[in-house]
Amino acid sequence: MAELYPAPFYEPFTTLSWLAGVTERIRLGTTVLVLPYRHPLLTARMAANLNALSGGRLVLGVGVGWARQEFAALGVPFERRGALTDEYLDALREAWADPGYRTAQIPVWIGGNSPAAMRRAVRRGEPWHPLRFAPEWFRSATGKLKAMAAEAGQPQLVPRIALRLSGQPITGERLAGEGTIEQIVADIEELRVLGAETVVLDPFGGDPAETLRPQAAWQALATVRANLEGCCPTTRSTCGVRSNWPARPGRRAIRRSARCWSVPTGGSSPRTATRRSPTGTSPPTPSRNSPAGRRASWTRRRRRAPRCTPAASRAGCARARWRGPGWGAWCSRCPASSWRA
Repeated sequence: MAELYPAPFYEPFTTLSWLAGVTERIRLGTTVLVLPYRHPLLTARMAANLNALSGGRLVLGVGVGWARQEFAALGVPFERRGALTDEYLDALREAWADPGYRTAQIPVWIGGNSPAAMRRAVRRGEPWHPLRFAPEWFRSATGKLKAMAAEAGQPQLVPRIALRLSGQPITGERLAGEGTIEQIVADIEELRVLGAETVVLDPFGGDPAETLRPQAAWQALATVRANLEGCCPTTRSTCGVRSNWPARPGRRAIRRSARCWSVPTGGSSPRTATRRSPTGTSPPTPSRNSPAGRRASWTRRRRRAPRCTPAASRAGCARARWRGPGWGAWCSRCPASSWRA
């Protein structure tokens, strides 16, 4: 387990509480929380408090778990994890119904790719949250789900797919969300056609070291959002906590990346999600030796913080040298400064 999830590996409710304090609009979620690990009343209280303090932005994705060694360390019987999950889900809903919590009902996503997870979602009427799968598997799974839900009604589909951009198309076996930007956009469109209402993009793969270099993941999220149709400026996004954050990122970086974490697939009239300047294009970057360049450099120095913080440097502002639509050039001297068009 230590090799799969290297330290520091942060506890989800603690991490989401910090994220709630530095964001205002994005949804916050777990994908997924292993429900049998905690007493259900403790989980109910922690989730209700986080939901209240964040203004009702929490989505609680839950699963039964898979690591026998973790169950053994906590003294929880591995063989009863499915039954415990059902029992704890009932306890959560009953606890949240108490007027003392004073919180809106928290959305619960049933995570897992097994038939048992599908039956649980159908039986309880909660959204089904499958994780990292091949496109062919999801087509078959949605057919099975419809057969299971013939009488009770089909639950919402809220899949989590991989996000791995490549320069060349992947022609062999691949997970949904892997390949060129055209392949990824086509995967998301197919998920929408199959009934998905929200798609969570997971940019971290099997290499644990990737979690220590989040800059590429944030750029991939922004690229997908800029190429998708059907998003609008009022669309809410989701920041799902699954992996360890390497260090405290800067507020500007986390807010910019969190807008792209989840891609709702339905909604209003099609329009691109690109942020643009009032003229519709990004301003050109003037030469540093020209009068305009010296004025721009002076303006950026005035607007930036007095000192560059290590957290802002680790957020990848200057190292990535990335400039997207609607954003000005990064200051070449200060990793923490930028100006918006």
